[in-house]
Amino acid sequence: MKKILERAKNINILFLIMLGFIVYCLFTNFVNFDNDLWFIMATGRNILNNGIPHFDVLSMHNDYLIVTQQWLTSVIFFFTALKLGATGLAVLVSVISFAGIAVLYRYSKYLSKNTTITSLLLILYIYFFVKGFTTSRPQILSYLIFTTELFLADRFINSKNKKYLYLLPILSLLEINLHASVWLLQFCFLGVFLIEFINIKEIRRPLLITLIIMFISGLINPYGINAITYVFKSYGINIININIQEMATVSVEYFLGKVVLLTLFLVLFISSLYKKIKLRYLLLLGGTCYLALSHYKSFPYYGIAFVITMSQLLSGINLKEIYLNIVNKIKIKNVKNILVKLSTYSYKYLKLSLFVVVLILFVESYQIVIKESNFDNPLERVVANLKFDAKTYDVTVYTNFMDGGYLEWKGFKPYIDPRADVFIKATNNKFDLLDEAFSLNTNANIKRFIRKYNFDYYIVDPEQDKYLYNYLKDEMSYKYKQIYRSYGDDDRALFKRIN
Repeated sequence: MKKILERAKNINILFLIMLGFIVYCLFTNFVNFDNDLWFIMATGRNILNNGIPHFDVLSMHNDYLIVTQQWLTSVIFFFTALKLGATGLAVLVSVISFAGIAVLYRYSKYLSKNTTITSLLLILYIYFFVKGFTTSRPQILSYLIFTTELFLADRFINSKNKKYLYLLPILSLLEINLHASVWLLQFCFLGVFLIEFINIKEIRRPLLITLIIMFISGLINPYGINAITYVFKSYGINIININIQEMATVSVEYFLGKVVLLTLFLVLFISSLYKKIKLRYLLLLGGTCYLALSHYKSFPYYGIAFVITMSQLLSGINLKEIYLNIVNKIKIKNVKNILVKLSTYSYKYLKLSLFVVVLILFVESYQIVIKESNFDNPLERVVANLKFDAKTYDVTVYTNFMDGGYLEWKGFKPYIDPRADVFIKATNNKFDLLDEAFSLNTNANIKRFIRKYNFDYYIVDPEQDKYLYNYLKDEMSYKYKQIYRSYGDDDRALFKRIN
């Protein structure tokens, strides 16, 4: 017991609070998986069975060219789910997310040289920047890889030891196969390090050579240069930016916009008080701020840059000294004495109690994952009725943009799914299907649509697809019959072609 108490003296209270908060957020966030998981796992299953696809094999449009830009993530997620079930996949996603946060913690502590400052910054980072983004998508691997790359580059710059650069080409190789659509971002991030030291040969030369090797290693993927250039075809598309929530712009009118504004103000305020921001961190913060305001999904990258920048600005600051200076200005003697004693007290029993609480929280969160993680989906009942009625997977089925992925996971080939980039002409070389799918809001468009495809079945959301639902129910009752409706929160209607 004595040894435990002695060790507890060296444990920072905020670190324990942060650790408990991380554990709680991560392990409870994956009880309900992200909607994209269904087409990700369907992709992984298909790759393991049939190899890497170059034409779409999930939807009914098998003549669409495709770059499966997250093929390795799909294989990993599906294989984990196959062997360990939903619980195993939830734990895997939690561990990857925890690893990304752990690397950022080590990076922040390396820059700030202060556990308390780092813990405070990480609490802010988790609460404001990543809690809603750490889910069953390849982005969690990108957070981990990019943070590691920046940390290694900083270690090289400060030590001039080239060994810190050796891992970067391997990380680049992993990124292009795990999440190719953001692979080029690493060169933007690391490029700001190169800009700061462009006149210092002993840093510029090794870093530039490493970046070249990283680019070459990116060519080692099933799609070659097409995987690298894919981002230019799939980003900046107006129909995607308007209709896909994660691609929406962020303004100061919204909560996340206010977070950007306040954190930028905090950085500038701290910089004016203590020290100047190093050029590389200023460029990193500015660049990721632009990304965050351009697209909602880029917000975590700004969070990473914020933690790094603030860690550098707050390095060397003694919080205890600042605290005591404030306390000494207090005129009331009794209050001052209590606050001084609090600053010198070891908190050993409090720290031990917090450690026990964190342990209990960890176990409880894990129990939630064990008991509640599953692959249940609101579409399950309507899909079960479809399978019972159709007796085969070889039928044409309409689903809206959000629902198609689950149909693919269940073995059907629907009209569309949440892979927005697949259904634009710039990438599939055939047809702008997204334009068509998002224009089913007039009777004229719906009439042409129904005539064009002559689907065997329609699965529609009476609220989201209200125009299509009403048209099928009223105008097309002679051709389509509603054979099932689930009602409730998972309200879906199943229509069958009868002639």
